[in-house]
Amino acid sequence: MGSVGVHRSARGTYFSGLQTCGHSTCPVCGPTIREAERVRLRALVEAHLEAGGSLYVGVLTLSHGPRDRVEDLMDALDSGRSAAIGGTGGSRWAKDRRDFGVQGVAWHREEVHGRNGWHVHVHLVLFTSGPLTSEALEALQKRLYGRHRDALEARGFRSLEAFNGLQEVRAPEALPGYLTKADGAADRVAAESTRGDVKTGKGLTPGRLLQRFVETGDMDDLNRWRDLEAAAAGRRWRHLPAALVKRYGVGTEEPDLEAGTEEEENLEAAEERDRADAKTVTGGVEVFRIPLTTWRTLTRTLGAVGKLRHLVHVGDLEAARALVESAARETARRHRDRGPAWARHVPPEPVGVDRLGAQ
Repeated sequence: MGSVGVHRSARGTYFSGLQTCGHSTCPVCGPTIREAERVRLRALVEAHLEAGGSLYVGVLTLSHGPRDRVEDLMDALDSGRSAAIGGTGGSRWAKDRRDFGVQGVAWHREEVHGRNGWHVHVHLVLFTSGPLTSEALEALQKRLYGRHRDALEARGFRSLEAFNGLQEVRAPEALPGYLTKADGAADRVAAESTRGDVKTGKGLTPGRLLQRFVETGDMDDLNRWRDLEAAAAGRRWRHLPAALVKRYGVGTEEPDLEAGTEEEENLEAAEERDRADAKTVTGGVEVFRIPLTTWRTLTRTLGAVGKLRHLVHVGDLEAARALVESAARETARRHRDRGPAWARHVPPEPVGVDRLGAQ
């Protein structure tokens, strides 16, 4: 009989043995995909710093309100990003790279929902050959954010000036205070850029939006998530610089989108990367396995999977196991009442619980 593995790590709860869809907005696949990307970006950042290069981080965003559709916001932000760092930026971005020694750029999109609707933004990491003078940094910012602003205005939106600016990364203490906690500058940059799903600042991440729907039954939350999923389909949400990935031997090569090529040409490859990352071994410690029949019962119980994920994440393994065993008893009851369609109950076998508790 098949089973689902439940894994616990410092960054959350993960399930293995499930069918994967490979969508970054999926509450099951998304955390696994983003964690794989965080590890990859961390290695790239670390290698570049060790090689004597410099890093600059920034955010591309736009003004928004509760009536703005998330699809329209993404369209505008894609346009602004393309103008700023490639694609429609074309020769202007190529000139910036030559003038300021930009060897590559990584970007990752993030979405949160709050009082003013969807807040969509892109985290940038610029890899340069060396540190920029204050005058050079100001000039680069003016060019990059100027193209971003112009592209947004052409679509009827405006940029948020408060977010405009690039900051050099030299050490963890040089980073903004809101960054996700992690060890070292490389880890902090990688986590801030890729793990929006685990942040707890203002606004709700897509995962938290779904969790609130499970807790309250508010259909507005479910519809917001559905709108996001539809808007994100067929759209790139991340990029690593191919030349640097190859130079430092980090992961696999990415399509080079920085020379002005159209991103749509590489969409299929990007989606394949998401599907592959969704199947990545999650790491951490496997705390127990759940028979598929019991998992089926959990998924049909409102809020059960979300509660299980939370209990394992906070380390309450006794309550997590009790929840699974309750579902197992319900599975056995259904087997008795409904016949062989429900397989015989097999209690979840604890794996590594003592080892986890000792950590």
